[in-house]
Amino acid sequence: EREWEAAAKETAMRKTRFPKSKNGLWMGLLIGGCLGGLKLLHNYWSRHRIDPRKRLQRAEHILRHGHHLANEGDYASALRIGEALLAQRFSGGFELVARVYQETGRPAYAHEVLQNGIRQAPRVWTLWDQMIGYCCEEGEYEAAWETLGQAELTGFPYPRRHRELRLMILAGQNQEEAVRTLLEEPDVEPDERAVLLFHWAQLTQKPEYAAEALEAGYPELDDILSWLVYIRGEQSEEARLWTAPGYKVRADSLEQAQEFWSQIWPGQDCPEFTQGEESPGPLGVLPERGFED
Repeated sequence: EREWEAAAKETAMRKTRFPKSKNGLWMGLLIGGCLGGLKLLHNYWSRHRIDPRKRLQRAEHILRHGHHLANEGDYASALRIGEALLAQRFSGGFELVARVYQETGRPAYAHEVLQNGIRQAPRVWTLWDQMIGYCCEEGEYEAAWETLGQAELTGFPYPRRHRELRLMILAGQNQEEAVRTLLEEPDVEPDERAVLLFHWAQLTQKPEYAAEALEAGYPELDDILSWLVYIRGEQSEEARLWTAPGYKVRADSLEQAQEFWSQIWPGQDCPEFTQGEESPGPLGVLPERGFED
């Protein structure tokens, strides 16, 4: 109020601008009030405005916390966080709320949330990606193709992820020939082809595709071997470490260790395994550097 009064008084007293009349006085008070109000507004905004980058970083941090809660099974808290993010008009809220609905057995609600998000934020590609993934989870492959087509029309800018989504749909439809055609497209680089092959193995639970990924140059052997252990289930507490030239594997028996080898390199002679000390780690496979050659 003091700033407002001072600005009004200063403007009203300027003799060179306003004559000594009632009209001049009222005009001075009016303009001075406007100027004073603008100054107050500017000062308030300078003190209280939030840097857009900081606001985004804060929202992303809250979103990560919401996903962590969902990972821990606390879906009620995750849902509250997602709804709070939506109240702030942050698109990540759609992602989190849809995830909660999908993982708690309400796919129709998840689908509706994502559709609403796509309508409001059509260039947030995570929402398109999530929608396609959920369609595949529900076996709605035609809906997945339709959603992917809509994303293309919107300008989906990530060709590698686009191929991964196509692979996901084709694998779900058991279209092996179409997947092979996708893998041989001229734009597919060798490293991407290896990644797609392993992704195909994971989607179909077929170890032979993982073997192809290794032959194509997939760099993370421990990923593939650990995945093989995963799809075959947990070993017993008596599982021990078996060692062959080039790698180590945790298995219940010599036969199981040899079986893992055969799944990765079918048709090749199995090396001689020796039993090492009891494996201390929870992972099924412990690769050695020498095997990377």
